[in-house]
Amino acid sequence: MRQFLILLTLIFTLFTGCSEKSASRDSSSIDSYSSAVSEADVGYGGDISPIVMPSPAPVAGIAVGEPHPSLPIPPTPVPTPSEYPDTHQSAVQSGILTAADVDDNLNLSHFQKYVDRVLQSNKESTLPFMATKDRVKLTIESANGKGLNHIKVKVGDFIGYTNSQGVLYIFPTVDNIPTQTTITLNGKSQPIDLSSKKEFVIAFNKKQTLPKTLDLMFVVDTTGSMGDEMRYLSKEFDAIVSNIEAKHPDVDIRFGLTLYKDKGDDYVVKNFPFTSNKNKMQKQLSNQSANGGGDYPEAMEAGVEKALDASWDAKDGVRMMFLVADAPPHDENIKKIVPLIEKARKEAIHIYPIGASGVAEKAEYVMRNLALFTQGRYLWLTDDSGVGNSHEEPKVSCYQVTRLDQLIKRVIDSELSGKRIEADKDSIIRTVGSYKNGICQ
Repeated sequence: MRQFLILLTLIFTLFTGCSEKSASRDSSSIDSYSSAVSEADVGYGGDISPIVMPSPAPVAGIAVGEPHPSLPIPPTPVPTPSEYPDTHQSAVQSGILTAADVDDNLNLSHFQKYVDRVLQSNKESTLPFMATKDRVKLTIESANGKGLNHIKVKVGDFIGYTNSQGVLYIFPTVDNIPTQTTITLNGKSQPIDLSSKKEFVIAFNKKQTLPKTLDLMFVVDTTGSMGDEMRYLSKEFDAIVSNIEAKHPDVDIRFGLTLYKDKGDDYVVKNFPFTSNKNKMQKQLSNQSANGGGDYPEAMEAGVEKALDASWDAKDGVRMMFLVADAPPHDENIKKIVPLIEKARKEAIHIYPIGASGVAEKAEYVMRNLALFTQGRYLWLTDDSGVGNSHEEPKVSCYQVTRLDQLIKRVIDSELSGKRIEADKDSIIRTVGSYKNGICQ
């Protein structure tokens, strides 16, 4: 985890121009979201040792919706031993780690089958169940069909906000919304029957405006189990941030940091408030160390809770949380994730967990639920890079493997651009299943 902290330090070095532009945005208060629109009509660390994988062997096709082998297509190594003779002494380069992602909201039936399999195989009550079969998709669009960002939507007593694509997913059972209720936008209410269909498109006479502010919160497991793999992440994030800054020069960015370990360690949670001051964040990061832990589970829920209580701003912008972890909460604390999901939904905080080496079934289950219900995605490192210990690949029907820096860049770019950004053909290392625009065919 020491290396991941180096990672983050290097991130902020890239933000000199951005920090000068937005230093005045340091804040300890939470600004409330507001939107004014006029209504029209109602829709899993370890030591680093590069490896060379065997040549791919023929494999059978994967049925849609069914679990795939952990490595359906043997990964293609990116670095070779000759290129990295001593990873502890050689300079760490960006563009090495590989990763994939899944947007379970785009593949809801697959996610539902995954949840059923996990709960049936575990036969235990430690894992929470949150209903998704009654999910409804609300899309708020401009007159010319462009998604409207951060529109406040009240359905029954639930209040949520659309993402930059104009989409808000509601889960009536989870959100405690009756089937027959009202929907309120811009102070105007009208009846809505949530059982009549699964998607509603609501048009308004308002132009699309893209986000101009971005709050990036990093929630990091700093126990010793995170390993040397994080040395590489520092360089990955360097490349990511540089790219986003260049592509979105008018977006003001603030950074937050929350570190967590476990009970009995030197701390359980340590947090630093949001800041746009790069030098301040660098100093905070340079004083951190990775140690502790001991057992597998950690205090993930405590870290997420503290991060949610931070002074989020990004008014009418984007609020993103990257949760970097390799272990779930302790069994007795797993269900505490549910109210945290509910809070994130109400605050329009999109959670993007990143599963490092060590992630097993419980951790994947928790992180995928965090992502789905907060309209984020679940990301995980793969073995294609040959870096670190083996990475457990999730039970996902389809996905594409690219470099990690490219993937996270696309995720942030998608949040800021109002549209989903896909990988260029030349950047795809391998594809599992039948994948098209994030959807498993």
